Amino acid sequence: MEWAWIDALREAVSGERARGVKLVTRDLCASHGTHPDFPHLPAAFVVEGAAQLAGLLVGEATGFARNVVLAKVARARFHRLALPGDGLDFAVAIAASSDEGALCRARVTVGDELLAEIELVLDVPRELRDPCNRPVGVVVFGPHNAAIRDDFVRLCEVARAV
Repeated sequence: MEWAWIDALREAVSGERARGVKLVTRDLCASHGTHPDFPHLPAAFVVEGAAQLAGLLVGEATGFARNVVLAKVARARFHRLALPGDGLDFAVAIAASSDEGALCRARVTVGDELLAEIELVLDVPRELRDPCNRPVGVVVFGPHNAAIRDDFVRLCEVARAV
């Protein structure tokens, strides 16, 4: 993880669930310039917070023996915007898991108000690879920029051949 998005961890039950918080500051909202007259936190940052907390939860459950990679955002439903001054409460739970990865569900609230519901698929690859199919350690663009599994590489090779 290049940077930590969650400000504080409030609860952690190994292999089950975790809660973390993030305070939305005005500078976080204003720095992206999408709506200068109506500052709000981009939804992608809310997803990032849920993904980081889910990654920590899954990684801890495996003893941090292997890397955890966000494979996809299966679903994200937003009920309101995150505004300056909001305290985001992230509640993440592992819904299903195996040696290959996990499905995590996240609820993000501001006080008693639901902000987002997010489902994340996390991969726990046996070996990380960069976009050129080299084991990570020989990284072109910088550490942790991309990681894909061997079966995805084979799928890409088949697609190129067609």
